[in-house]
Amino acid sequence: MGNLVTSVILLALLFGSTMSWAVAHVRGAQDERPTDDMLKARLWAAAMACALLVVLILGSAIALFSPGATGLARLLAAVSSTVVRMALGVCAAVALYPAYQCARIWNSESGRMVERLHLSLHVGLVYAVIVALLGVRGIVG
Repeated sequence: MGNLVTSVILLALLFGSTMSWAVAHVRGAQDERPTDDMLKARLWAAAMACALLVVLILGSAIALFSPGATGLARLLAAVSSTVVRMALGVCAAVALYPAYQCARIWNSESGRMVERLHLSLHVGLVYAVIVALLGVRGIVG
């Protein structure tokens, strides 16, 4: 149960992170326009957070139709089901692209340090959510 709560909290942080990017971009509050690589990496990282949310919704939908004594038991069984684990594996594989983009941005030193750090933390949180969800029934850890 603790891993589910952790995952929801991390997803809320990812949502806040994505919203801060959107607000900063719309307001034009940044001193300089971000590079195309930075914008592409941000878009992919935000898409991965959305994909994880879709996986959690999928797990919740599976829990609605699965047998079990309590809602929590059904939710835990659904999140540790093969379908959800495969979806998390796909998310982890696809999240390698924004991680690669992040490494390229760090290597080229493009963008401000704060932007690069924010992107790195965002991508790291995506993987933290994946590991937390895989750890619901002892799959990881």
